[in-house]
Amino acid sequence: MLTLALETSTRLGSIAVGHGEELAAEYTLSVRATHSETVLDEVDRMLRRVGADPSRIRRLVIGAGPGSFIGVRIGAALAKGWHSASGAPLFAYSSLRAVAASAGPERTCALFGARRGEVYGAAYEARGLGDPVLGPAASEAGAWLDQLGDVPSWSFAGDGATMHRSLIEGRGGTVLPGFLGVPRAAALLWLAERMPEGRVGDGGGWEPRYVRSSGAERRRSGDPGRDRRPARPELRPMVEADIPHVAAIERASFRSPWPDETFSDLLAHPGTCMLVAADDGGNVAGYAAAWFAGRVGHLGDLAVAPSERRRGIATRLVRAVVRECRSAGAREILLEVRESNGSAQRLYAEMGFEDAGRRTGYYRDPPEDAVVMRLLIR
Repeated sequence: MLTLALETSTRLGSIAVGHGEELAAEYTLSVRATHSETVLDEVDRMLRRVGADPSRIRRLVIGAGPGSFIGVRIGAALAKGWHSASGAPLFAYSSLRAVAASAGPERTCALFGARRGEVYGAAYEARGLGDPVLGPAASEAGAWLDQLGDVPSWSFAGDGATMHRSLIEGRGGTVLPGFLGVPRAAALLWLAERMPEGRVGDGGGWEPRYVRSSGAERRRSGDPGRDRRPARPELRPMVEADIPHVAAIERASFRSPWPDETFSDLLAHPGTCMLVAADDGGNVAGYAAAWFAGRVGHLGDLAVAPSERRRGIATRLVRAVVRECRSAGAREILLEVRESNGSAQRLYAEMGFEDAGRRTGYYRDPPEDAVVMRLLIR
């Protein structure tokens, strides 16, 4: 099956044509100074070079971003137009996944520079096949590493990894050579052969995965400094129907997640505070699990879905737990946090928690001490 692949999400883009995963030709091009007409000209030149008529293209594969808004839109417009005109099916894969597919290591975290001090990131096992372990999402680099955890077991690729090399290597991670961090159209051909679920059902209505809104969109919304976000989820008590959603966030957030039964047991146990942040449709954005014993409250678990982070949800959940503990007569709240999880420690410190000691070997995967933090309730 003759397949055309387009990858224009980063400054150095590429186009490729092949029969299945067998590569016939791949061209690179500078997307920064390129318009859609230029990409189309390069596609025409490549097809003529391999003796392929455009009418023989039976499948289109597009790198869906994130990355440069202009670059992603160029590729998306060309792919959707070709799909509309020819009827060739359209397949779309994250450009971060394309990096993981071609980088080599089994566990690859792809990072693209996202400006504003952030990176676009996604972490994959099995060379990009299957669901991401984390992301895709935009985040400050240090916060991303905190969320990922077990940094030494990952290889990092992409211009975002290069920009933050000292931070990543300081935490034990491996930064791959720059040429392995460029998303390639040839990798999209490889993915299309192995992940048929990438086929787009409604090619005309498909949109790329921008992860966050463009600067122009933020200015039109009247908020140039932040992305436009869905309506703020509301806090409410957790119910049994929430547990599958809560467990999914738990697995996406921790290497040693609690089993589903733990949440069910806590819900049925008196003296607990189980909260979720959820919208009217039942979509859970985050949760907190705490319990009381005499005058001491214990915040045992707190997590926010990767796509919902940096919206203040964790802060709201912690404040709600504090209110519940106070109402139950608690005079202090304790919690444990990984010694390496600086972002979580800063969050709790900003809310008045203080360092109260260490628990040696508290965490197992990977082994690590816990910092015990305490908040005195007045």
